[in-house]
Amino acid sequence: MNWTLLVVTYEPLYVNCITLKLASQLRKLTNLLKKLRLKRGKCRFLSKCTVNRALFSENNSYFSGGEADIMQLLTQELAAEAIKKAMDLATKDYQRPVCVSVCDENGYLINFVRMDGAPIRCIEIALRKAYTAARMGISTGAFLNRLRQEQVEIGYFGDALFTALPGGSVIKNEVGQVIGAIGVSGLATSEDEKISEAVAAWASNQP
Repeated sequence: MNWTLLVVTYEPLYVNCITLKLASQLRKLTNLLKKLRLKRGKCRFLSKCTVNRALFSENNSYFSGGEADIMQLLTQELAAEAIKKAMDLATKDYQRPVCVSVCDENGYLINFVRMDGAPIRCIEIALRKAYTAARMGISTGAFLNRLRQEQVEIGYFGDALFTALPGGSVIKNEVGQVIGAIGVSGLATSEDEKISEAVAAWASNQP
């Protein structure tokens, strides 16, 4: 008897039909899916490597050490909460409006807000800050330091959307994987950075 499973995988997101001929493979993948469901009830993607190792590993030692292969999804709900916190900080600490962007681990937009009165130019800047942080896996402030230390021009990275203006910060999951980023623009870059770093740290600690 054969079993066909529909598996949604990451790297990038696509749907893969896997036909299982061995009952042992079915048990292994079932165990993996149970493990993920019990983790915290959040939606998670599987990497192709995760699926393959789950199916073809000789023993189950993989299941106790495979957390790095689990990618937690940055939800719309969390993105909206992060944006609200950023707006609250801008209002409370600086009494000025900002633009805030939250993207996924690939740099694609999840949520964006332009506060009333925020400069038009800050729309694109906030989007690019979040995008750059997610793509590079580091804050835009750290990216700027790297460019200066290595004396490299930003254009050498081959992405016209990159920016090195501070104010873009990565959001990570519980095992340190980048699951998204936040970009803030509208204040001095040091102030943008303080907000983005504070909100990213908060979001990274959410279940």
